Amino acid sequence: AVVSTQSGHYGRDDRVVVDIDTRDQFQTFELLEGLLKKPQSFRPSPVANVPNGGDNLIQLYYSLDPEVARELVGKGRKITAKFRKDLDSIYEKTGIPLKSVLRQYDNIRRIYRVR
Repeated sequence: AVVSTQSGHYGRDDRVVVDIDTRDQFQTFELLEGLLKKPQSFRPSPVANVPNGGDNLIQLYYSLDPEVARELVGKGRKITAKFRKDLDSIYEKTGIPLKSVLRQYDNIRRIYRVR
């Protein structure tokens, strides 16, 4: 079977390669995400051989969207486990993908715990 795209035709073998590559990327992300949740263990990790000790990845992973940060920590809110179930309202209000809102919430909780 041949799949038509704007740039040409791709056969079954091409789709298999794309599928394998996509799965590989997801597995890599899952591995890196586990390390990014503990940035102090990220740098010396033999698993994550990334340039600059992963500083750019760490910065991106812990970055906050101003709208989400305002909703999460603004108005004297406490970042509690109960608050996590209401994050969909922040997604609806800001338009930031829910997965990103969840990551930012989890990162803020993680930072508060370290203090």
